[in-house]
Amino acid sequence: MSKKHNASLHLTLRPSRRLKWLLGFTHLFAMLACLSSFLPIINQFVLFLVLLVHFKVALRRLKNDSYAINYTQVSGWEIAKNDGFVAVGILPTTVVTRCAVFLHIEIQGVDAHIPKTLAFVRRKNRESILILADMLSDEAYRGFVVTLKTAAIKSGRRPMVADKI
Repeated sequence: MSKKHNASLHLTLRPSRRLKWLLGFTHLFAMLACLSSFLPIINQFVLFLVLLVHFKVALRRLKNDSYAINYTQVSGWEIAKNDGFVAVGILPTTVVTRCAVFLHIEIQGVDAHIPKTLAFVRRKNRESILILADMLSDEAYRGFVVTLKTAAIKSGRRPMVADKI
């Protein structure tokens, strides 16, 4: 007997504690490096303040950005950032590991709600989203990875998988 399942996935990503800690440690080490350098005191102080402001801005961005991901076999992948959903295609450069998914997407419609940061660096209508395992429950993360892999296999665009990491 073959059963057809209408696989659907509805996820809301929460802020990652691991990413906050990583951001904190890297900024702390950078600030200590500024203070221990042989630069003049005023330059050390200015660099220290710039790093402190950047840390505050990065933390605020982490708290305010909320993504939602939907997948159905009928409509495909959809991603919302802070408001309405937009259809996206998952690119084969997406990397899947046990602790993170480096999701590379191509926006397939109007992308007015996704800001065009560094437009000169990124390609038109493409974006990368880092999804750490602690942004979802264990079960939801496994379901996301499985759905990502099976949808990619069906479409013929297999993501890179790093199982040994």
